Amino acid sequence: MSFSRIATLAHLRTHLINGERDIPRGLADLAGRLAVDPRMRTALLNIAAGRHLAAALMWITIADQTSGQARVEALSLAAFFAMRGGNPGIAATMINRADVAARRDHVELPPVLDILKLDHRIREHLTPAAV
Repeated sequence: MSFSRIATLAHLRTHLINGERDIPRGLADLAGRLAVDPRMRTALLNIAAGRHLAAALMWITIADQTSGQARVEALSLAAFFAMRGGNPGIAATMINRADVAARRDHVELPPVLDILKLDHRIREHLTPAAV
């Protein structure tokens, strides 16, 4: 089954603009497929334009509905957007969750998390296992 990447991006952006909290399971699955595709990273970062904390919450909701590498990627996007939105506490929590999920599912952590861990504001919130 194929899916439209552009349509999925449009649905995600619409959810951000409208401030909708609920992400349908089907959209979460499609978003997870986009999150694991490195070619889509820039597009996923751009749809949040100016709505970083809302994007963090959206990716948390998506992560809660996915598993494996898609969950870890969604949590890394949530951490990135939380930090961009000025909330290092939420970013650290998402990094901790991504670390647990990656170890549980035996998948790779995205490199962006290593970069975020360098920030002292995040480091002070991390669990010892995630550092």
